[in-house]
Amino acid sequence: MIVAVAATFAVFAGAASASSFSGSCKFSGPITPEPPITLVPRPAPQFEYSGSGVCGGRPGSGGGLGVGFASFNPGNQTTALEHCLTTGIAAASLSASFSTLRPLLGT
Repeated sequence: MIVAVAATFAVFAGAASASSFSGSCKFSGPITPEPPITLVPRPAPQFEYSGSGVCGGRPGSGGGLGVGFASFNPGNQTTALEHCLTTGIAAASLSASFSTLRPLLGT
């Protein structure tokens, strides 16, 4: 079972000395959700993520908008649906990539 989501990233900064980035990034790694992921959302979810990746691009300026794609892969795909309906998915990996439409701004 692979769950994919499309994501939109928007970052705005008000400081005059803000830096910006225009380009693309790809990263992946394991995540540990707490509490485990279930069909019905649980209160106060948190994720530990220890992924790595690369970015390529250039400094720029602009309003900050990027579009990306993320893929969530449960640790055991054969039992993922069952676990999602009962105890929850406690281990998974996350891979994502995005490209800027307008340079992202940061501080």
